Amino acid sequence: MKVDKASMAVSVEARVPFLDQRVAEIAYRIPARHLLSAGSDKMVLRRMAQRYRLLPEETLGRPKYGASIAASWMDESESFRVYARDIILAPGAWTETLGLRGAMSDYFLHGRRGYPFPRAIGIFSSLAWRLLLLELWARAYGVHADEG
Repeated sequence: MKVDKASMAVSVEARVPFLDQRVAEIAYRIPARHLLSAGSDKMVLRRMAQRYRLLPEETLGRPKYGASIAASWMDESESFRVYARDIILAPGAWTETLGLRGAMSDYFLHGRRGYPFPRAIGIFSSLAWRLLLLELWARAYGVHADEG
């Protein structure tokens, strides 16, 4: 969301698929009357997705809405929560190096949602999501917590 807002503020496209020169060249040739239809946005994208069956029908007709981060999965999906817990609390994970093992243990193992005011960590699911992404990235690129 931050990148999207910052890039829009200066009229810069930051979404990778739309940075492709071929996509931009095609987009510039599309007459404006074809871009919006009866108040609907992204008509060309929706039609292409429908023609090539890139998205399910229920997604094609859905109105635009903001995408929240998947931190809510930590609390909504037991299987995802177990997956995340196993990665975040693994021995040698970044959670230990960053000194957040206690907070994440409280969250995953004791169901604690956050520390009361005035402690800095208030929303554990959001922190857990970020730690999960960090750990998955570190594993993918061979960056070990003990080397950081």
